[in-house]
Amino acid sequence: MIARYEKLLDALFTTLGPNVKVPYLLVANEENLYLASKPDAMWTALANFYASIKAYVATKEPSVTVGMNLSFGGLLDAALRAKLTTLFTASPDVFVSYYLNDNGFGSASSTTVPPDIDTMISFAGARPVILTEFGYATGTTGHNAAGQVAFITDLFQAWDAHAAQIPMATISRMFDGTPSDCAVEAQQYVDGGNAELAAFLCTLGVRTVDDTPK
Repeated sequence: MIARYEKLLDALFTTLGPNVKVPYLLVANEENLYLASKPDAMWTALANFYASIKAYVATKEPSVTVGMNLSFGGLLDAALRAKLTTLFTASPDVFVSYYLNDNGFGSASSTTVPPDIDTMISFAGARPVILTEFGYATGTTGHNAAGQVAFITDLFQAWDAHAAQIPMATISRMFDGTPSDCAVEAQQYVDGGNAELAAFLCTLGVRTVDDTPK
């Protein structure tokens, strides 16, 4: 698998050429969700894969930061946080995806944002924290447009407080999706038949599907 991935990277960097600068390369996304109930050997296998790819990229494109993106909820569970700490030992940056209530479809309160950002900073130590994706779905139970405004406002204020350590934050989606597209997307997940999941995916945008600001 490592050899195949290295060939993929060779093709990628050749295609991009010298004029396209790639600041970050993520080799795993929300790995703690998949690995949560998996044996330790699988966590170790991912750590070894990451180390190999990181070393390979360093020989090809040394300016590229190689990382993994964790789902924020893993930092709130002591056992998972311990495993993530070990997994991220060699990672120069910490990449995080962050959704209110960690995709839990809960209340519309955004009062957890400042301490959540503090939790990310605490986990990272002196390393940069990149919010790879963040969002608030307005269409799930208990959520609404006003809650999204509060969530994003709180997040930007918390970002300001840690600006020196958070170089980048990316809003998950600019536009909502159409119900049909979201239903198809939801089927790619384990819980694909969950209507709340489809609503979550469909209403993460800060603008509606017809480009109306929320």
